[in-house]
Amino acid sequence: MPEENTNQCPACLEDLARPTTCEQVMGGVVTEFLLGLKEDVATWPKKKDAALRTSMADHVETQPSSKLTMKPGKRLFKISAKKGSSELKYELQGESGSKSYKASLENNIPGLRAKALGLLAAVSNQELVILPKTKSGDVHLLGDESEGAELESASAVSGKTGTDANGADVVFSTDVPAPTIYMGDNWDELQVPAGESDDNDGE
Repeated sequence: MPEENTNQCPACLEDLARPTTCEQVMGGVVTEFLLGLKEDVATWPKKKDAALRTSMADHVETQPSSKLTMKPGKRLFKISAKKGSSELKYELQGESGSKSYKASLENNIPGLRAKALGLLAAVSNQELVILPKTKSGDVHLLGDESEGAELESASAVSGKTGTDANGADVVFSTDVPAPTIYMGDNWDELQVPAGESDDNDGE
């Protein structure tokens, strides 16, 4: 007799057509992304349980009602990168049967400034949560409840002449079982210390 299929993580395969003219598939990442400390996160967004997934998108999209929130007084910070310097990558890694992805975000932080160097010093040995947004409008999430993203590499240079570019090339990365697209609608709220709006409303 054939073995019973006990797989509780369906692949949810479906047809995948070429993008239509009304779909946004522009390449690139916008020049601003959000960054914060993993330890400051209060709740993490969740994807559908594996057994309940019915589409390929369910493997990567978080549930809209399941939002990233911060602990009281904590927030995410907006980091501006040099135009055209940001790139988000997902690279398959590992042996057959234990494959995963390395998610990485590359940026150039312009200007050899105290704040830019201070950012590197502040996050060098920290676990992070990072939200980059693609030019097609999707917000991706690097870092999760079990493991935050980290500053993998950084190279800050002054340039040699007055016309040389100066600043820091930085790469943030984390290992993930699959990419994560964040479907929460609280991008702006995440940049305000949690609880601050509530306190102001009560004044």
